[in-house]
Formats: sequence, structure tokens, C-alpha cells
Amino acid sequence: MAHSDKILGFIDKNKFYGSAPALIMFSIAKFLCLVYFYATHDIEVEYSKNFDPNKSYVCAANHKSMFDPPIIGSLLNSPSAFIAKKELFTNKFFADLISLCSAIYLDRDKPGSSSKKTIINIQKKDNWKLLVFIEGTRSKTDELGKAQTGAAFLARLCKTPLVPIGISYRNKKNPNSRKKIIVKVGDPYYFSKTDDLNDVSEECLKRISQLCDYKLPSKVNEP
Repeated sequence: MAHSDKILGFIDKNKFYGSAPALIMFSIAKFLCLVYFYATHDIEVEYSKNFDPNKSYVCAANHKSMFDPPIIGSLLNSPSAFIAKKELFTNKFFADLISLCSAIYLDRDKPGSSSKKTIINIQKKDNWKLLVFIEGTRSKTDELGKAQTGAAFLARLCKTPLVPIGISYRNKKNPNSRKKIIVKVGDPYYFSKTDDLNDVSEECLKRISQLCDYKLPSKVNEP
């Protein structure tokens, strides 16, 4: 199924993202997510003192669960859009649903100029954050996956700081107790336009590892 630039067949995505209607939809989704997750989990959130909710950032997080986007997005204290892989847009109903929640389609193999323009335009909006999962897919082990360069590339493209975010899920010893979710937002940092994106991405992954319970991939741990 070809990717559509319309939501529900008539809403122009490029005009919708970062707009007042998008902010309304984000606020509704955020409220529902916070009600659900605080009712069913123990939530712990830590923010770096240098994290400014009124600034635009590219936020790079680890990816453990399908719930990561709504959890992190609703806890950032500011509106956020997130990069979603093209496979999530194959079902039209689901594609429209996540697009209304400011999910941005990106073909990682062939990122088009339209997607780049959309991302840059969102970053120009006051206090909107862009959430990217640095591993590119969910990790199903106690180790983080390999760092992809997408987050660093987008931070360079948008000329904004990169913010590492760690999310951890902890099971309580008592099987009847609620699962704990911990989200830690690290220090924003810039990097030079001449820095190698692979090096920047691996450094970001190391910062994320320090913020969550998961180890670096084995070869990243090697000296």
C-alpha cells in the first residue's frame, strides 16, 4: 500500500503536524495515556536540570515496548512528534490513528525530501520535541540494540541539541504488584557538523545506557 500524505483522506499531514489541531489531539492523547499508565503502573520520571521543556530538541530513546512512544511522549511536559517506521503505516486505520498523534512516516532506506521538510518544520515550532528510537526497532534482550544514525542525522538536520532518554521496565518481586516504569531524561548536547554520525550515535547510546537498566551491545563495551 502506497504511503498517503493525507490523514483520513482529507487532512494534509504537512500542514497538520505542529499545528493547533495537532496540539489538541496530542493533549487529548497525553491525558488518556497518563490516566491509563498511572492507573496501571508505578511511574518514576527524572529530568536533567538542563532539559528545557520550552525548547525544541531531538530526543533519542531506547526502545523496549510498543508503549514507549505514548509513555515518553506524554511525560516530556511539552508536545512531541515521533518518527515511525514505514511498516506501521501499512494498515490505513492504524496509519491515520498514529498520524493524528503526530507520528511521522519515514522510510529509513529512502528518506524523502518531503519527510525531511516536515521534520524541520516541526522543529521550528515552539517547544515541540521530536522523538526517535535510536536502535531503530525494539530490543528483546537485556542489552540495548546497535545505535542507528537517524537521531544524530535529524539533530544535525534541524540544528538542535540531541537529548538522550532512558526508559526501563521493572517487574516487582510480588507478582500481584504493579510493574514499574522509569523514564530518565538526560542532558541536551550539541555536536559538531564535522563529527562522524556513527561516533555521535554510539556516544548517545552510552548516555542512554547510563539512564536505563540495560547494557550496551557487547561489541560497544569492548575497548
